[in-house]
Amino acid sequence: MRSYLTPLLVVLTLLVTDLRADTNILSENFDSYVTGVNNDPDQAAFEAVWRPADGSGKVTLPTQGLLVPNTALVIDPPNDNPPGIQGQGVNILDNINEHDPDNDFQTPSFEIVPSSTQAVRLSGDMFDDTAGNKRASIGLRSVYDRDVFTPTTTNVIELGHWNSVESMTDPTDGTPVSDVTGYAYRVVLFDSSSIGAPLIQTPNWQYFPLDPILDTKDSAAEPNPDGLVTPVDIGVGWHRYTATITETTVTFELDLFRDGLANTEATEGVGTPGVDSSVTWTIAPQDGNDTDAFDYDPFNSLRIGGPSGVSGNNESVVDNISIDLIDLVVAGDNADFDGSNLVDGEDFLTLQQNFGTADPLFADGDANGDGFIDDLDVGIFQTQYGTNPNAVASAAAVPEPSTAVLGLLFALCACSLGRSSKPVV
Repeated sequence: MRSYLTPLLVVLTLLVTDLRADTNILSENFDSYVTGVNNDPDQAAFEAVWRPADGSGKVTLPTQGLLVPNTALVIDPPNDNPPGIQGQGVNILDNINEHDPDNDFQTPSFEIVPSSTQAVRLSGDMFDDTAGNKRASIGLRSVYDRDVFTPTTTNVIELGHWNSVESMTDPTDGTPVSDVTGYAYRVVLFDSSSIGAPLIQTPNWQYFPLDPILDTKDSAAEPNPDGLVTPVDIGVGWHRYTATITETTVTFELDLFRDGLANTEATEGVGTPGVDSSVTWTIAPQDGNDTDAFDYDPFNSLRIGGPSGVSGNNESVVDNISIDLIDLVVAGDNADFDGSNLVDGEDFLTLQQNFGTADPLFADGDANGDGFIDDLDVGIFQTQYGTNPNAVASAAAVPEPSTAVLGLLFALCACSLGRSSKPVV
């Protein structure tokens, strides 16, 4: 490839990055809760924002989640100072901490719903030391009737660990579908009837299916593959969980080692761009509260700890939690011209070489299939840059490119094309 294309792609990356406009509702890395000249963990400041509570979220309890690193605490290593921690995180075991900056259960800190143009996305990192009997999660739900003794809960999402004693079942017919593996998600108290989904029950707890290539051993005593990919196979590490909720689907993703790769071995940084597991359920949020102005019961409760307050025997650590509203990609638009599952500089090069071509193919750069390669295709490229538009519920948000941006972009294109008549190699 010609060397002068590098600065062009760098400029394009900056332009696209600056134009992104997804709405961040909440972003928490726990690094602000420090005190003193040594920036020691400030547990009181943390609990002033993340209220310790029981499984209902209504009853305030003594300390639950504990800020780490903090080797002075009575915490099982390495959960007191997890390797690879980015600043501070929170050690969790049972009960919950609910995001509640005013420490008032009656007033949620946010209220959001998916729409025809936006999805709700929850993501967070969780450290796993591979110890068994672990029940810990990052959870998002709707809670209303907060003034009564037993509030109403709907639209429950949980991401994390669930060590059940039995296999999960297929909610379409009740048959067993997955063995106990540890990496799990939960979707419950949603609505399947309104969109005709073939569900006899909501999925509840399910395990992420993982590539059998990652099945390396059962335990130290049984090093041979056993047919299941479990935390013992993967080893100690940080993993990123994501749930993307639209009006008709919920997509769960697991990125082992939070490295942005579909790992081809149980090693951080080894694999191809993507995630290690992605599962989509056709299911809709409930709308049980007729007194609010939302189309669905709004997500308004973010929790960390034991799912619904249940306890396990082993600890986890959470970090880098984010809730966002994500603008949905228009169905049919696709700027991944080379089929790599990533819109990147190679796809831009295709646009650059074929801009203005008559009767183009999709692979030539016709992102919207209208028979032209023009500014509209460039706008789609900018919208999808850095994403996989082939994934279910793939989403990105970039406003329509301005005339100035397009002018600069194609001035650079013209400049680069004019420097040499040699073919790209």
